[in-house]
Order: sequence, then C-alpha cells, then structure tokens
Amino acid sequence: MEEILAEIWQQLLRVERVGREDNFFELGGHSLHVMKLKLKVAERLMVGLSVPAVFQYPTIQQMATVIESLRVVNGEPPESEGAVFEEGVI
Repeated sequence: MEEILAEIWQQLLRVERVGREDNFFELGGHSLHVMKLKLKVAERLMVGLSVPAVFQYPTIQQMATVIESLRVVNGEPPESEGAVFEEGVI
C-alpha cells in the first residue's frame, strides 16, 4: 500500500523519492494536488479517500493505514484490491 501511494505522490508532486514519514503538503502538495490524489487513489486502490482525510493523515504511513482501515471496515481483507467506497467516508 505504501509503495503504491509513494508512486502516486512521486508522480503528482514530481519528486524523485518519497519517504513514509514525508508530509504531502511539505513536499509541495496543495488543494489541486489533493483532488488529483483522490482520483488516483480511487483509480488504483478502489478506495474513496476523503479530502479531510488527506489533511488529517498527510504522510504515506498514515494514509496507508487509513486506506487499510477503510477496507477492513467495509469487509475487504487488507490485501484485497476490490473494494469500492462511497464518497466522503474516511
């Protein structure tokens, strides 16, 4: 999960490397990037990550934990990639 998120961040933020403790906003992320991130996460991970969640959990490690939690809460095992979540749920 963290590797996939790191790839997405690297692409969006045009940075060479992303560490698990790096902050999305400190790396140059802004509101337009947040919207693009939401779309990429939904596309690649089949999870509806909310805008507030990006602000509340701005590191790769935190965001990966939230995404895994969403999958478990909605009945998907953490390794699965088939969950679809409704908009606005953290």
